[in-house]
Amino acid sequence: MSPFAYFTVLVSVVVGLLVWFVGPVSAQRSIEVLDSFGRPIPAVRIDVFGRGELIAVHSTSEEGWAELASDRWSDVRRVSLSHLGFRTRIVQVEELPSDGVIRLEPEALPIDGLSVTGRELCPIDATDEARQLWSEMASLYSSETESRALSAFVSRRSGPVRETDLYRPAEEDMSEYVVAWDGGVWHGDDLHAKPLSVRAISEGYAWEPVDIGGIRDPGEWRYADLHQASAHHFANPAFGELHDFAIENESEGITTLVFCPRGNGDRGSVRGVVRLNPEVGFLNADWRFKVPERDEGAGGSVEFFALAEASDARPHLMAARGIFFRHSGREPPYPELPRSYGRESVEVTGWTVHPAWSHPCGSEPVEAGGVPGGGRFNVYSLQPRTPELIAFRECVDLNWGSGPR
Repeated sequence: MSPFAYFTVLVSVVVGLLVWFVGPVSAQRSIEVLDSFGRPIPAVRIDVFGRGELIAVHSTSEEGWAELASDRWSDVRRVSLSHLGFRTRIVQVEELPSDGVIRLEPEALPIDGLSVTGRELCPIDATDEARQLWSEMASLYSSETESRALSAFVSRRSGPVRETDLYRPAEEDMSEYVVAWDGGVWHGDDLHAKPLSVRAISEGYAWEPVDIGGIRDPGEWRYADLHQASAHHFANPAFGELHDFAIENESEGITTLVFCPRGNGDRGSVRGVVRLNPEVGFLNADWRFKVPERDEGAGGSVEFFALAEASDARPHLMAARGIFFRHSGREPPYPELPRSYGRESVEVTGWTVHPAWSHPCGSEPVEAGGVPGGGRFNVYSLQPRTPELIAFRECVDLNWGSGPR
């Protein structure tokens, strides 16, 4: 072999070894997420963004660790870390710390007007600038989500909490389910499902409880589940039609918009804040419902993520985590103590948006407890045991879209 040929082979081997060693390192970063006291934060949602697109979604382990790996690491521009009870943090990829440690600061999500004892959030001095900003962000997402069936893998925990703990992260021991929704929403006075935008415009956001065969929704009202299946409504044109907007503050690239109802007579309404990053989209929101009578202090909070389905032109605005709460509506026995609320906490590990209004895995006939025109939902254990539930889970898997799970 000539010296030149030997040199060429040697260079090829060295380059190959460099690619073998360096390639995985350039496509993977390890991070550890801690709170302000140095304690690991589990289940932190980590969205990896490119230039205007979501490339990957990760979550921290119980020890607060996560491996950010992607075949498209060269396209990554920033990562967004979010968890209820902590301030959302966005880090540019070149600013990721060399030791991998990222700290999240605690954040009390309620602001004045959302707490029971705070000032009234509404009315506001609405501005065209705020409405334009909401409109630009809303236009990034699909407006068809509310008319499509959904499937999700959900962890859920329900139980009583004190008023002072409403926004604290849920404890462990959450139960896991696979959940399926037909399109639309329904309530006790009208079991024919309709898109939430239609129902909100004509009836508001709180309705009579559902009562089928003596099985009744708890509480005095049935509320729009903005913390879960209906989180997409924050980007729906009807939401903009029903609300005014004002900019509360702008800090570290995050803008907080206050939204207040434009006036809906005696119907149930919703008011609160939505936080966004103009380069990313909607980040999270929290709100309170207001009803004409039988007040239950109901409200909630949600963290968003954009679900990109290969068959759809625009991503769907979906819930990553959410909470819903309300009290009994009765006078508390001990007014001097923090009031007790019932709270549901949910974390979603995967969504898919089906192509049609009806869920592909079937709906029961009305005489068997189903709902005419859609709106029915099923909640099944993640580990089904009966032939019926096994078949349903297999159907969900078969009809899953392109989103994460």
